[in-house]
Amino acid sequence: IGFTESVEIADLVKLGTEKGIRVMWDLGSGGLVDLTSYGLPYEPSGAGSSGGGVDVVTFSGDKLLGGPQAGIIAGKREFVAKMKKHPLTRAIRIDKMTVAALQATLMLYFERDFLSKIPVLRMLTEPPEKIKKRAQKLYRKLLRAKLPAEISLDEGKSEVGGGAFPGTYLSSYVIKINPHHLSVEKLAKALREENPALLGRIEEEKFIIDLRTVLEEEIDYCKRLLE
Repeated sequence: IGFTESVEIADLVKLGTEKGIRVMWDLGSGGLVDLTSYGLPYEPSGAGSSGGGVDVVTFSGDKLLGGPQAGIIAGKREFVAKMKKHPLTRAIRIDKMTVAALQATLMLYFERDFLSKIPVLRMLTEPPEKIKKRAQKLYRKLLRAKLPAEISLDEGKSEVGGGAFPGTYLSSYVIKINPHHLSVEKLAKALREENPALLGRIEEEKFIIDLRTVLEEEIDYCKRLLE
């Protein structure tokens, strides 16, 4: 699953120093906070990596950082300055709207409750007890709607996935729907084609809605789509 082993960055920095070779580290995910206390594996941060003797660090503006899709180059001033002057910089630089979105995301990190304000971090760190309350609310609404389907509320697992956490699962709560008059595949397709779409997964011939990725204000919308 992805990378299974890699050279320690300290060893690369030592080798680079001995041979006079600059060291560049592509972190990939670009997380700025340690999420190990939330049951996630350790992931090097973009903030701390440049202080370990690495000359240039690259990482994503989306993924764990939680901003817009972009590539970020950070590192020692002399090398970043050279890259800024390169003709390719003008061709691949991000637009002003992306810069504004990235700045707005980074500014949230200065706020005490930033974990709850950046969507990807909120979803990764939210305790199962809070997810259960939303699941119970949607479950009750669906039961009152008397849908032609078998509906249940169960404990489940959220697969984090992505390049940073392949094969990592978090405890969650899910709604399982087994429709009576159409196949679960047709139900999933119909919900995908809505605008906004309701994306779930199919397990054991049931349509699964993971409440980890459903906001409180989206519960009524989910109920309307399923009616």
